[in-house]
Amino acid sequence: MNIIDWQFTLIMPAFMQAQWPSFITPPDDYEIGMVKPELPPNFDAMDSNEKSYALTERNRALLSKCYEAALAKNHLSSYLALTRVDSDLRQLFTYCENTTRDGIVPLRDYLIHISEKWSEMGFNESYPYLMTDDDLSKHELELSRYKDWQTLKGYTQELLQSDTDGWISPQLDFQKVSERHNELYKLYMEREIEELSEEDAKNLWYYVDES
Repeated sequence: MNIIDWQFTLIMPAFMQAQWPSFITPPDDYEIGMVKPELPPNFDAMDSNEKSYALTERNRALLSKCYEAALAKNHLSSYLALTRVDSDLRQLFTYCENTTRDGIVPLRDYLIHISEKWSEMGFNESYPYLMTDDDLSKHELELSRYKDWQTLKGYTQELLQSDTDGWISPQLDFQKVSERHNELYKLYMEREIEELSEEDAKNLWYYVDES
């Protein structure tokens, strides 16, 4: 008996983790603690697409808040590690193992954040990872593009009701999902080839046709 493809195998608690588990992604503006997630004050004035997005973000925040409350009740040490440890330090360890999947940009960003508060952390030695002004400017451009890419990836997965690996539920109509994917891919390529070569744009798409 052979076990194939071990490189992404993880052994960790299913729910009580000192990080957000894979099935929960808090919104960018999520607030830790006793803060009730609300819809934007101008929700009634939004168009249908804006309302749909606002509801999705609010629901993501509600799920995150439920997880946060359950973690605090059932495993306080994990909750404190999630909420009290410096987020940049925690994310540094998280992204070290994910560079093959997410690239170097997010890891580099946390290294930069740590450098900005290195002395506040009580270290007397010089920070070991130094970047020039040109390096920082280049990083900001790459980070902006990375965030846009991640946002588009999240929307794509929501619309296709899929995950990072392209899995879809057998209850869904595969033909309809495939057609929707092709429409999204066409829109993506039309936008990206304005700045990238067609080959580079194809390589950045989330799902690869291996047929």
